[in-house]
Amino acid sequence: MIVHKTVVIWVLLAVAGCSEPVQVPTEAAFERDPAMLKTWIEKCRSGEYSSLGADEKLRKCGSAESAAGVMTQKQAGKDADDAFSNAILRK
Repeated sequence: MIVHKTVVIWVLLAVAGCSEPVQVPTEAAFERDPAMLKTWIEKCRSGEYSSLGADEKLRKCGSAESAAGVMTQKQAGKDADDAFSNAILRK
């Protein structure tokens, strides 16, 4: 019985040791690839990363949330510029 438990523990340790940590993309990488940003935001807000602790969630989702904010600001600026341009052209 003790041998069985020891074998199980060694197998679990081996599996845990072989797993790679999640590589978190940078904010710049998210800005270059909006599809990846969308996927990552979904994971952070309602998927596999949504139930993590605060520190771990910040580590895995911080750059994605920051990139999402930058992308939102860029889109708002573009929309404002387009609205201004359209108003000028109508005169």
